[in-house]
Amino acid sequence: MELNQITIERVEDFLKAWQQHLEIPSDLLQLDLCASAAIEAKEGQWIFLHDKMKNWVSGELTRLRALTVSVENSQPISRPLDHLRLDFSNDFANLEAISALHFRYFSEEQWSVEMLATAAGVTERHFRRKVSSGLEMLVWMLRTEELLTHRSNQSSILTRNLPLPDYNTLVGNSHLIAQTVDWIDHDPGKRMISLEGIGGIGKTSVARAVAIQIASNSHYAGIAWISAKPHDLVGYRAIQPNEASARSTEAVISRLADQLGQDRLAGLPLSEKVEQLKPLLKQQPYFAVIDNLETIYDVSDLIPILEPLSSPSTFLLTSRHSLSNYPFIQAVPVPELSFDHSFTLVKSELDRLKRKIHLKKEDMEQIYGCVGGLPLALKLITSQIGRIPLSDILSGVRRAEQQDTKEQNLYRYIYQHTWNLLGQDARQLLISSIYIPPDGAGRDWLLTVSDLGPHEFDEALSQLLDFSLFDVFGSSEDPAYRIHRLTISFLQTKITKQWENE
Repeated sequence: MELNQITIERVEDFLKAWQQHLEIPSDLLQLDLCASAAIEAKEGQWIFLHDKMKNWVSGELTRLRALTVSVENSQPISRPLDHLRLDFSNDFANLEAISALHFRYFSEEQWSVEMLATAAGVTERHFRRKVSSGLEMLVWMLRTEELLTHRSNQSSILTRNLPLPDYNTLVGNSHLIAQTVDWIDHDPGKRMISLEGIGGIGKTSVARAVAIQIASNSHYAGIAWISAKPHDLVGYRAIQPNEASARSTEAVISRLADQLGQDRLAGLPLSEKVEQLKPLLKQQPYFAVIDNLETIYDVSDLIPILEPLSSPSTFLLTSRHSLSNYPFIQAVPVPELSFDHSFTLVKSELDRLKRKIHLKKEDMEQIYGCVGGLPLALKLITSQIGRIPLSDILSGVRRAEQQDTKEQNLYRYIYQHTWNLLGQDARQLLISSIYIPPDGAGRDWLLTVSDLGPHEFDEALSQLLDFSLFDVFGSSEDPAYRIHRLTISFLQTKITKQWENE
């Protein structure tokens, strides 16, 4: 139902039918507000909507009465209609309107308009006008609630393809997120944007935060999220290439078509898929994130294909490699966290791990001097604090930084150090979980692939959570888990070879 179809006439017909125990008209039951209650029976929907109206009117009446100072009356309030008389004695139009509406349609007792007008000290015509004013306010409330519900429903639909967040609380980069959203909403010249930076700097987290804001308040018809998985796991040790992953132009376009509801294009050649997608993406705006662009082996073929599909649609890319050589791509470097934001992240991680450790500013300065503001590195190092001396952790990190590339050896050292602290069951669970789906997996999935008993599994899972190697999301009843792609890379390149040699 459109907002302008929520009218005074429809609301009053509903209330009259309810009051007179008649068959209630069903037109207002078409509201998203009613659908959100997940009540199938029509009678239940009527009760839900009536209670919604009654609770709002009652709450508004209480609020407005609190704003007024009643005219002194020597006679105590002994009858319900005395409240109506006092409400009309304050010369407060909104209070009079809501009070008139309450006593006309929501009071426990029923009175005629003549009796209500007499109690209020006004003519019947004047009282009816006040009831109409109250109905106008009730209609405004319903339209507001319907708009919010519609936006929430639309946001849920738009975000269904997004992965679960890899953070509990997103720290820092709020300016970058706001700037990117502003470009997307208001700058038609920026329809291909690349978030760039080294691994673990938070590109995926920023991209997801942007997508969430786009979904909550935008005119986009759909949102897609495409990520590459380079390999598949066979058993819990053997790794082989994943031919079905989105690591090619063909796979990216196929995933894009599927997530935008164009599964009819399955099986068509790449060129035909692109031609079929073009009018869809040109007629109304869509938003697509392509995460980990550097894992796509023919990216030089993909970029020129995406460019004609943009405007008004938008493509947000994340990549370790810069795309600034493409004039139609806005390259945006993702900065490291500031010292203050890094400190906040570390303290929040210590709280999450229930480590009662007072981290002094001087300690944080040493950590920041070693790894800077890389969120993933900060989380991994924090997981080791309290298990081994901070000085030992940082001395190893400093040695690692002196070899080859800083990024590669920094993470290699941290991961190797963490791996050495894990028990055998935790190692087995971690290596068997390399290919958790992008949107996470539940306990049953992990238990099945781990080949561990329930008791051993629970202890191993707890250890991986403590070391920040797993992130947990979802509800307490149905948690989901995922691991960072850099963790996967370490396991693939280092640990599996080590296990094979063993």
